[in-house]
Amino acid sequence: MAEGGERGRSWYLSKEEIEEGSPSRKDGMPAAREAQLRSVYSSYIRDVGRRLGVPDITIATGTVLCHRFYLHQSLLKNEWQVPPVHGTQQWQIVSAHTTLNSVAD
Repeated sequence: MAEGGERGRSWYLSKEEIEEGSPSRKDGMPAAREAQLRSVYSSYIRDVGRRLGVPDITIATGTVLCHRFYLHQSLLKNEWQVPPVHGTQQWQIVSAHTTLNSVAD
């Protein structure tokens, strides 16, 4: 088990913990399909982020947060488009914060 005790409390999990604890797999999704959908939403986040002109670090953060979402939620019960859409709202907040920091400097 990851440091910190319970599965949901640590950002660091072993490959086995991720694979055995996957809500999507518990709901019957094959591993290959889960990997394919993760790739699809990661590409979607990257493409939208680049079109919006957000920094790469923001795109990477959005991707990590989306992966974290599906570490606890099933792809069979949640459309893959939902977390990335919420990510664009986060980009707006991060971009506004970056702009304010630029002005302050």
